[in-house]
Amino acid sequence: MELRRVGEDHLIYNSTRTLSYKFKGQSKPWYITTAITDVRPPNGEFVAGRSSELDSSQELSVFVSVPHGYGASPDGRDIRVCSHMMGSVNKTSDNPTDAQYSCKGVISDKCVKEYENATMLVPALGQPCPDFTSIMPDLSEECREQVFGGISIARNFSSTRCSLDKMPYLDLPANYTTFGTDWAGFDGDGDREDFDRYDERVQRSIPVLMAVSNGNDSSESKLFCIAPDQVVPGSRKPESKLGDREEDENRASRVGGLGAVLLGVGVVMICSLL
Repeated sequence: MELRRVGEDHLIYNSTRTLSYKFKGQSKPWYITTAITDVRPPNGEFVAGRSSELDSSQELSVFVSVPHGYGASPDGRDIRVCSHMMGSVNKTSDNPTDAQYSCKGVISDKCVKEYENATMLVPALGQPCPDFTSIMPDLSEECREQVFGGISIARNFSSTRCSLDKMPYLDLPANYTTFGTDWAGFDGDGDREDFDRYDERVQRSIPVLMAVSNGNDSSESKLFCIAPDQVVPGSRKPESKLGDREEDENRASRVGGLGAVLLGVGVVMICSLL
């Protein structure tokens, strides 16, 4: 069974989950989505000439959806955003549908608070967002084990280049525009008939740390833990339960921050489907 449609570079994700959250200073909620894609080309050859010793490849994407025309609205005119996708956690949330408490059972309350406090300040547009190295001195020892994926820069949503007004299978209201924020690639299962890594990654919680500053009036940093476990029609439903094998997200991974890679790869591919 093909986990992802592959043909003429038309690619799409297999499983997603979306949470809504209203940041301080905002009149409407934003929608944050994680999505997992498993690529198993029928002929064993990856698109764009990519090669691998394995028979499958996996991609993890993060999207944020904001109201149409957000960049020119009072809410979005002076906004600055930093987004970090952290290493996945081999645990399931106690509150998977509640953005406010989505990290319960995944990351301790202490570490959630430390991550949020350490990334509260958002730099000027185009400047690097705080990375793990820079915030480490502000973290207790137990909270230094979590990994930040990639390097991001502060942005807003004034430009709609490579954004989409419609996204298949995402649980979004009408009149929202979707932007890519983070992307990471991983080795998949070693044999195209095996699905252990796919089953596991669909169920893993993905911590997404977003810091939002609205001019000089307000700022908020919020950690979401989102497992992309809502399987889209036609994709494999995990048959194995989430195990206790902890994968090193730094090993055999390709990480892109704040959409630099995602916009060049993931969103362009999805655009071709619409």
